[in-house]
Amino acid sequence: MADPRGYFTTGSLIAFIFLGIIRGSFPVAIYFALKAYLSPSLVFLLRTPGSLTLYVLLMIYYSSRDSDLKETYSKNLKTLRNYWKFAVMGLIQLAAPYLLFMYGLRFLNPTTGGVYMAAAPWISVLLERLPFVRSTHPVQAVKVAAMVVGAAGIVLVSVTGIATAANKECIDPSPKASDTHNWTKSYVISNGTSPCYTHKDLTLSLLSLIGGSFIWSVSSVFWRAHRGNIHYVSSGIANNIFGGIFVLILSLLLPRYDHMNEVQWQNGSAVFSVIFLTLMSGWLAAVLLDYLYAEVGLLVTNRVLCLVPFVAWFEDWMFIRKFKVWC
Repeated sequence: MADPRGYFTTGSLIAFIFLGIIRGSFPVAIYFALKAYLSPSLVFLLRTPGSLTLYVLLMIYYSSRDSDLKETYSKNLKTLRNYWKFAVMGLIQLAAPYLLFMYGLRFLNPTTGGVYMAAAPWISVLLERLPFVRSTHPVQAVKVAAMVVGAAGIVLVSVTGIATAANKECIDPSPKASDTHNWTKSYVISNGTSPCYTHKDLTLSLLSLIGGSFIWSVSSVFWRAHRGNIHYVSSGIANNIFGGIFVLILSLLLPRYDHMNEVQWQNGSAVFSVIFLTLMSGWLAAVLLDYLYAEVGLLVTNRVLCLVPFVAWFEDWMFIRKFKVWC
């Protein structure tokens, strides 16, 4: 494969912008999916079969056109020592960060979620410079300055997001004591006599976003260290299988709730959101990412996350805050 150009062509610039829109739309899609389907694990399990199918179809298509790729896929999936890597990535790249971000976005707005998504590469930079990971490659002064500015922005957006959620007032329908920790607990919006969310809700949601961003960063460092010659399509198939298994097991182990009758299966916004999470976020984003790595390189491609907070903020304002009462 030829070395990446390191600069944009028309095609790579369009792919870069489109990838930024997909990444930035992720928190908003999660918001609408959770409003109707209530459970983070249910949302994950709804998007996984479709993403897995798309990866399989892509593998079949590439294999029919390139015998070398066909051989690569065969070696990747037949090599048993690769499966521990797939299992780890299924957990730390898909299942764990997905569930943590979905929990956090039940209480905080998508803008806050977008900021924490954009923080992942900077956390990766710090992790890779830890002595037990990589003792060389010191962080440049420009990157340090960017991290300081980014950290200040994260703090500012986090405080604003928590204040926005804390100041909303609702009528609490007084759920049963057994339901107090249920993720499917809902509230009715009114002129307000009590806060929508408790301090515990907001604290846990913020910690969930921090944890999701950190785990995504760990997955990036892990994959760069252990990927070897594994093709992204092979890993996409295996990671989705393991991620789905982990979330399915978790959903079976958690206490069962009596709210399945409240799931809005035919909610148009939620259906569209799951399709988006399946097709765009779960599959097309990986295709665009691989294309951009080949065209402009890793460093330039990672800058796509600079677009994420702005896209998330715009869609948050456009589709949620402007037309919906936040709660």
